[in-house]
Order: sequence, then C-alpha cells, then structure tokens
Amino acid sequence: MKSFPWIKSLLLVFFVLVCLVYFSGVSRVPFHPDENTQIYTSADVSQWIQNPLSLAYTQPDTVDARMRYRLIDSPVSRTLIGLGFWLSGKNPVPVDWDWSKSWEENNQSGALPNPDVLLTARWSVVWMFPISCLFLFLTANKLGGWGAAVLSILLLSTNALILIHTRRAMAESAMICLLCTSVWGLLCIDKRIWIAAIPIGLVINSKQTTFPLLGVGLLDIFLRPGYRVANLKRLTQASFFMATILIICWVLNPVYWKSPFSALQAGLDFRTNLSDQMKSDYRSSFNPLEQFAVLIGQVFVEPPAIADVGNYKNDTLVQEKHYFLNPINNLFRGFASGAFFLGLTIFGWVILIRRLFTKQELNRYPVGVFLAITVILCFTIVLFTPAYFQRYYVALIPLFIVAQAIGLNSIGFAIYRRIKKGLPTKDSP
Repeated sequence: MKSFPWIKSLLLVFFVLVCLVYFSGVSRVPFHPDENTQIYTSADVSQWIQNPLSLAYTQPDTVDARMRYRLIDSPVSRTLIGLGFWLSGKNPVPVDWDWSKSWEENNQSGALPNPDVLLTARWSVVWMFPISCLFLFLTANKLGGWGAAVLSILLLSTNALILIHTRRAMAESAMICLLCTSVWGLLCIDKRIWIAAIPIGLVINSKQTTFPLLGVGLLDIFLRPGYRVANLKRLTQASFFMATILIICWVLNPVYWKSPFSALQAGLDFRTNLSDQMKSDYRSSFNPLEQFAVLIGQVFVEPPAIADVGNYKNDTLVQEKHYFLNPINNLFRGFASGAFFLGLTIFGWVILIRRLFTKQELNRYPVGVFLAITVILCFTIVLFTPAYFQRYYVALIPLFIVAQAIGLNSIGFAIYRRIKKGLPTKDSP
C-alpha cells in the first residue's frame, strides 16, 4: 500500500496559497497611466478579428497614434488585454492618456478607465502568475534542487517589485511569465527545440529588451554537448527555431503584413526618436558603473515605484497609502534588506560558478547557459534602457531569485548538517 504523498500535497497547498495572496491584491494596486495606453491599444484585437490588414502600415501619412503604438510597442500584452475584453464583452477606453493634461482633464475626456474595465484588463494578464511560478520552480529545481525550487517561489511571491509591476495591465506580467518559460526552455532545449522557440518568440514580443534570448537560443543549439548530434541536424534545429520565432512575430504584428520593410524602418525611426527623447529627459549619465549602481538600487533597495514620474503623485496618494497598508507590498526594501539580498545573489552566483568547474560537462552546461542569460540580460538592460524606470529592471528579478534561492538553500543545508553532526548518536554514551 502506497503512503500518502504528504510532500506533494503540502507543496500544492503552498502553491495555491501563494497564488491566492497574489491575486487578492490585484484590485488594490494604484493605477498607472500606461495601463490606459495598453487598454486603449487593445482595441486592435477586435479589428484584427474583423479585418487584420486594416492594421498594416502602408505609408508615412497614415501614421496616427494607434499606428505609432503598433510600430514601437510590443504586442503581447495589448493582445491579451484585447482578448480579455472580447471574451468578457467589455469595451476598452476610446481615448489615450494625455500626459500634458491633469488627472481630472484625462478623466473628463474618458481616458481614465472605470474600475470594472481596469480590473478586466489586469486579470487578462495577471492569470499568468501561476505559470511564472511553475517554470521558475522547474528552473531552480534543475539548477539547485528541490529546496531551491520551493524557496524561489517564496521569494518571487514576496518580492515587492513583482507584486506591484506584474499586477498592472502592462507588459511586465506577460514578460515575467514568458521569460521564466524561456529560461527553462533554453536549459532543456536538448529535449525539444519548440519548448524554447515558442516562449522566446512570445517574450521578445512582450518586451524588446529580451531580444538577446534569440541569440542565446541559437548558440545553445550549436554549442550544447552532444557528440552524436550531427552538424546538419543542428543546422536543421536552428532553422526550425528561427522559423518558429518568425512565424510568431508575423502573426502578432499585422502592422508588417503589407509593407514589412517600410514598416520596420518606420518603427525603428520612431523607437530611436523615443529612446533619444527619454534619454535626454530622464537619464543623467551614460557611465556604465553608474548605470549598474542604478540597477542595484532599483532591484534591491528602492521602494516599489507607484509611478515613473511625479506628474500625478498627489492624485494617487490615497491609493498608495491604502496599498502599503499591507506590509508584504513593501517587504524587504531598504538598504539593509537590499544589501542582504544582493549578497545572497552574489553568493548564489559563486556556487553556480564553482559548479562549472566541478561537475561533468553535461551537468554543468545548464549552469553555464543560465549564467550567460543573466549576464547578457544585465548588460542589455544597462546599455539599452533609455530611462531609470524601475519596471525596466523587473526582467532581472527571476534570474536573481534563482541565485538567491540556491544561496539560501546552501546555507540552510550547511546549518542542517552542522546541527545533525552535533546531535548525539545512538552509540554515544
């Protein structure tokens, strides 16, 4: 007779509780005006269903506000939100947010979504959180074992930046989910190419700073150990990998369907101009050391950012106070906690780096891939982020959490061994 699976049952209860706590705070997160923009542009979904070619770029004089968003913004979040509205029978806001106007003027113009519309938009993306937890668990389990996997879920669900930025109707929820899935797919790409290709195709369409994952995937295919894998097979796998990603990009971006090269050029011009403007307005230095200092401050020290800029701080003050009444929403922020978790992250990296030189090639290769992903995304965000907005650094949090979980698990295991060693045995006098 089989014994009752207590560990798996407790793990399931823990997972459910984590998700319930996360979902319970969705409605309490203060509104961000960029949520309005995602809701406003989500109207493209109903238009895509009726006549997708109407969304395509044709010539410069046809570029209105909606077309400009199609050319410069990633489509995954607005597509999910649009599908949420389509399934629920609700309509998105008809007016985009105007940052030059006051909160009340935007409200009167119809740009401020009512609570029902805002909640529908948020639920259209926050449902992905359990999937984020699942693939983060699988990644941490592959790299650090079962204990690190459980700790990674605990750390993700209590991270104050994850709690605020992924519970809004913006890009971060889908990006975190698809990033966690992509990282796990890259660690397991030797099993099936599609388990990496599909999430990478989706994640680069949710946040453009994740684009280097495409290059990591290609290198992974050609460099991974496997002496019996012929070069021709690797080339075939790389072709399938690229074809899958291109198909996903093509389907999600009907703006390119009529004049793809002209649309790409127009999108690049708009994105470059926007990036230059943001750098001029918000960035004080191009010194890489200072940028890494900002990264550390935003990820480990600074409190959750209710807003990127202070235009409407007074208008969201009541929401902000209500949100922070729950201590978990500002947990482990500040210099002392930040220093602890930064040290824990570095300790986790040291453990992983040591494993590169102590394990067999097949076992250490996933560790190398994970560290490469972490380093590449760090440099990408530092070098190409046009402003010091906190949400731009959120992509790094799951990667840091895996290192933190491995470090904590190692410390806990060392303490356990020391305690066990000090306990008297049956043969002791």
